[in-house]
Amino acid sequence: MHILNLASQAEFSDAGPNKKILYETPELVSILVSLKGGQEISPHAIASEVVMHVVSGEGSFYKGNEVPDVKEGALVVCGPNEPHGIKAKTDMVVLIAKVPGK
Repeated sequence: MHILNLASQAEFSDAGPNKKILYETPELVSILVSLKGGQEISPHAIASEVVMHVVSGEGSFYKGNEVPDVKEGALVVCGPNEPHGIKAKTDMVVLIAKVPGK
């Protein structure tokens, strides 16, 4: 069992979004992404399912052709090869889980 305090793991950078791997196995990769207001991760697609949980802050998610606004507590799920990305309106922390397809 791993227990982490996500707020204490967030690390912001002026250079761009900061990605920190919290946990990694062949079945799951858990990444904490810290974005300052205005920073973004451009839309991209990967072969894994992606689950993104907004821990804090507000922004928008690119999900396919949609760009829904999200805030703390939102959960966004993207299927394999579905384009996705993040744009922070305020400082934002997002927990991402990547689950490889079988």
